[in-house]
Order: sequence, then structure tokens, then C-alpha cells
Amino acid sequence: MTIKQPYRFVFSISVILIYTIGFADASDDPRASASFYIDTYGNVDVSNSPLAKRAYSVFERVQKIAEDPIDLTPSLKIINSDGRPWAIALPDGYIILSSAALKICYQGVDRDIGDARLAFVLGHELAHLTANDFWHRKIYLSLSGKQNNNLLTQIKHVISPAVGNTYSAENETKGKDWRDVIKRKELQADDAGFLYASLAGFRTDLILSKEKGADDFLEYWVSQTRTGQDDLHLNPKERSAFLQNRFKMIIAKVEYFMSGVRLAHFGRFEDAVHFFQYFQQAFPAHEVLNNLGYVHLKLARKHMPASSRYRYWMPTLMENMPPFVVPNRSFDSALPPIAQKNLRRAITYLSKAVRTGDDRISSRINLATAFLYLDEHHKARSVIEEARDIAPQDKTVTEMRALILYEQEKEIDMWPTAIRLLKEIAVSDEPRTWYNLARLYENRGRKKQADIYWQKVVSLSHQIPAGILRIACHKIGAPVNRCANTDQYKGNIPSPVNLELPAGTDIGTAVAKKYLNGWQHQHKNIGPLPVDIYIANNGNSYLAVDYQLSLAVVKNHSYKTTADLLNCCGKPISIEKLGHAELWSYGSGWSVLVDKNKVREFWISDFDT
Repeated sequence: MTIKQPYRFVFSISVILIYTIGFADASDDPRASASFYIDTYGNVDVSNSPLAKRAYSVFERVQKIAEDPIDLTPSLKIINSDGRPWAIALPDGYIILSSAALKICYQGVDRDIGDARLAFVLGHELAHLTANDFWHRKIYLSLSGKQNNNLLTQIKHVISPAVGNTYSAENETKGKDWRDVIKRKELQADDAGFLYASLAGFRTDLILSKEKGADDFLEYWVSQTRTGQDDLHLNPKERSAFLQNRFKMIIAKVEYFMSGVRLAHFGRFEDAVHFFQYFQQAFPAHEVLNNLGYVHLKLARKHMPASSRYRYWMPTLMENMPPFVVPNRSFDSALPPIAQKNLRRAITYLSKAVRTGDDRISSRINLATAFLYLDEHHKARSVIEEARDIAPQDKTVTEMRALILYEQEKEIDMWPTAIRLLKEIAVSDEPRTWYNLARLYENRGRKKQADIYWQKVVSLSHQIPAGILRIACHKIGAPVNRCANTDQYKGNIPSPVNLELPAGTDIGTAVAKKYLNGWQHQHKNIGPLPVDIYIANNGNSYLAVDYQLSLAVVKNHSYKTTADLLNCCGKPISIEKLGHAELWSYGSGWSVLVDKNKVREFWISDFDT
């Protein structure tokens, strides 16, 4: 894959330099423009090539992540070439990809591996566009033939100033000539391309391994394109090792990301922010941006008056135990500054998450929620319609859209539409939807219909957050003790997993030191927090914040399936989505991570849910 500079051989490594008389500016050379390649080779017709259609989709995802070059809008063109140019980025903002290069990416591997390979190739070229790594003004690097070393010697005086390093015999003997600059820029493009592809959601780990029968992609590319090593690039093994180290650095910090998820689940939002921000520095992926936005939404709600906080039971957001107040129609009229500040922060993170998430609806639902709290209805509507395009049958999207439609139009009566949409999805035990239906009927003055849904909410009291339950009980005049029974909300069932060191233990005690001796131990300051992570050989772990064991994660246990868990502990108080998995919350400071009916982890905290 050649890079979009004049030395565009990020992967295709065997090239020839065209020595033009007087080293004419590249703008005079037609090969610096996409039109030359289109005229010479012709476009690949996507209507006749499913693979080309897929490639444009991959490019769109990666291009959303990559930083746009100044005054250019990157575009992709796939040409009918059975060889060079394999992949080249041009000064006019186009990336040219040959049909042969496209086939190499997908040849003999699963589509997910092919997508990741192509995303890396395109990400590399986009990185060059962003960095404006063009030296065409001095020479033009041909994409066919072999490198002419005599020619390189003749033009090095011209090339080196173009890359910011004046050539001299002294510099060359010290290894500081223009070739070192190019090597560094090529490695930087590899790094950026790998990051772009990863952030766009592609399985970049698969391009560096031999999983599923695939070869290391960099070595495979060189063998397929019949290009070899030159003195302007590291060899494929060196480049792969560099990217492997980059990947290992990210993996090493995943435990801090997961610690943030667990802290947020147990309501420790202020602490969770620091963990997510720490991971974001290494890998600003959709998941961490969405979670930062989610946490700031929760912090905003923490400082809202109950009239705003409990106007509706918002999708994807867990509820705490607040007082109940009859709401006003507007959300933000009484929002204190600290709530508005956290909402703005949430919007910043969630907007970035939406750009990186492509077809994820979680960040869009959370972003629409933030806009709705601020009474920015048109923005909320725009975001939820995007989510609807992605997942038209998703109940959470439909529910959020119904609330936004009702709140957006003050002069047009959208109440019937909102009621119809909510009723369509309230066909089973849907306490959140019942709550929102009750609210809408109440807003219309239809107490009889509202009471029907309040009764339904109360009938599932074992699944209802205490704050919501108190409101529903108050509406229908249910017994006070039924609503005041916070133990019912928290749950009476203790965790079936026994810990040798209970959550809340001081890690400085002799007992803790003895028990944790031999565990893998990492100590870091995460923001203002001293943090210690202990991991046992069996996968179990402890998280200590400010030298107190705050969370235990038990992976080595006897509960294999959800059936085992139900036989032991009954139904959970609530079930939340967590990516493709679920969190079953039993209260009393413990929850269970479930994936495809398999019990993966027990989470045990010193902080009740």
C-alpha cells in the first residue's frame, strides 16, 4: 500500500522515482490528480462489485474518525487496476485504491478480518492526508518499476529540504538524512491508521495475528504485491512489532475502563469519570466517550430538581431515590448551573461518541436525552431520528422518540402520536413505558387512564427503582409502608459468592497484605485518586480506591448459566444492557454480568446500587 505522499509506498515498497527535468512542481504532473487514474484505469462499478460497495462503507466509517486535512474533503476512488498503484493518497484529497489491493485485503479471510485490513490501509492513507505529507512539488514517485538508487542520490539534495531536513554528508553519516524523516513519518502513519481503524470499530487485533488462518497482514501484503524492503521503511516484522506494542498498551488499560463501568453501575459517578478519562487518553473509543457522556448525564440529574429529574423515566438511565414533585412542562427552566454544566459536558462526549460509533444507538439515545433535558428539542429530534434510521424496530428508540415528539411541538398536538407509539411497545411488562404513559395521561388531565398505568407500575414493585415506586404509590394512594420499604428495592438476598476480604477492607491491614500477597498489583494515581488493582491467577480481582477495597470481581465461580443463578437467587431487581451483555442487579451491593445466558462475573461493592 503506497502512501499518499510522493513516497507512497507504505505497503508497496518497491517503487521508482521519476526524475523530471528541473524537478517540476507536482501540480504540473497529471499523476498528482485523481483524474489521471480514473482516465487511465477506469472506476470500479459498485453496482457490479459487492466488495467495492463494502470498501466505500469501510472508508466512510474510518473517514469519520480521521482528522480532516485543511481545505480538503477526503474521498475514495477504486480503480480497475490489477497492480500499482495499490493504494495512494493524492494532494487533491483523493485516495486511489486498486481493485487488486482490495482483493488482497479480503483474499482467503473472513469479512471481519478483510474489513480490518482495508480499514488499516485506508486509515494509513488518511493519516498522510491529514499530515499533508506531500513532496510532489519536488519529485513525483512512480508506482511501478524498481527503485533506482543512482537516481535517489541525484535528487536527495532536493528531497531533504522538502521533508524538513537539509541534506549533508555529515548528517547522513549520523543517520539524520531525509530517509530517517520518511521512516518516522511512515511509522506515524501506521500508528494513526491503526488507531483510526480501531476507533471505527474494526477488529484491528486480527490484522496482526494468525487467527482464523490469516497471516500477519503487513507480511502478507508485501508477499502479494511482490514488494520488498527499502531504506525508507522499517521491514514488515518491525512495523508489526510496533503496532503490537501499541495494542498491548491499550489492552493493559482496559481494566481501568472496566473499573469505571463498575463504579458507574454502583453509582460512584464522580470516581468513574477519572477512570474513563484515564482510558480515553490511550484510546478515545466510542465506548469510553459514550460512558463519559452517560456519567455526566447522571451527575447532571443528581443536581436537578425532582420536577425535571422525574418528569419521565428516561430510557437507558437507572433511577435513584429522590422525593417526588409534580413536574412542569419545561425541563431546563429550573436547572441549576452545575446540572447544566454536566449536561454540556455530556453532550461534548456523546457527540464525539456518535461520530465514532457509526451504527451504535446507545450514544444517540443518551445524547438525545441530554438535549431533551436542556429543552433543545430540535437537536434531540435530529439525533433520535438518526437512531431510528439505524434501528427502526428498537423499543428504546421508539420510546425516546415519542417523548421528544410530545415535548418538541408546543403548538401542534403530538400527544395522540406519543400515546400511540408508547402503547405499541407496552405489550408486556414494560414498567418504564407504563410510567411514561401515566405521565402523559396525567398531563392531559385523564386521571382514570393514568391510574391504570400507575397501578401497573406498582404491580411490579420488585423491579422498580425506589424513587419511581414512591411516585407511583403516591399517585394511587398506596400504603406508605409499601413505598417506604427501601429494603425491598435494595434486595434482601446476599451475594452467593463469599469474599475472603470483604469490600470496604483497608488494604494496609495485615490481613489484606497477607491475602493479596502474590496477586498481580498495579498502583496508579487516576486523576486525584490513589488506585490499586489486584488480579489473581484465576482472574478474580479487587479494586481499591483511596486504599479501601471498593469493588471485587469474581470470575472463578460455580454458577455457569442464568438458570443456575435463578435457582440460587431468583429474579434480579433490574436488568440493564451493557453493550451486547446484560447486568443483573440484585441490590445489596452486588450484580452479575451475563452474556448469552452465561454467568461471566459477579460484581460486589461496598456501595449499594
